[in-house]
Amino acid sequence: MSQILTKADFPEFVPFSLNIGDHLLNPHIRDARTFDLGMLSAADWLALEQPRPWQVTGLETLYQEFIRPLWVLESARRFLLWHGTHITGSGVDDIADPDHRPVSGQRRAELKADLETKCSYYRNRLDAALRAYRGAAPATTCGPARPRRRGKGGFTLHAV
Repeated sequence: MSQILTKADFPEFVPFSLNIGDHLLNPHIRDARTFDLGMLSAADWLALEQPRPWQVTGLETLYQEFIRPLWVLESARRFLLWHGTHITGSGVDDIADPDHRPVSGQRRAELKADLETKCSYYRNRLDAALRAYRGAAPATTCGPARPRRRGKGGFTLHAV
């Protein structure tokens, strides 16, 4: 698999430092692709991994406007969830640098909720764009209208 998304893509969408080690961020990029971008088919991923012939298919627009932002945000959400937590030989530790105050649990939850909101926005837009790209009819939440029956509700007269 070629590395389509890198940490250089992050500052456009989230305030991430490029000093974050690749070994800390790449697992979350991989996880976001695997678990959060499941609406893309294997053929879509194969086309994206090609050295740019996908620009003419319309996949370039989908990637730049929908896939890339969602992928960055989902990766950032996953990174934020794990950042500061380290698995050691003696268990799971929460490591804080003595020169900096650690982020509180409440603040971390707020940051995560903000990223989840953004992820939801881009996921919904990507779903709609993929349906249009694949030629499927747009999904609606409205069902067929129920037929009205006479005499249900409203004013009625009865002979006495």
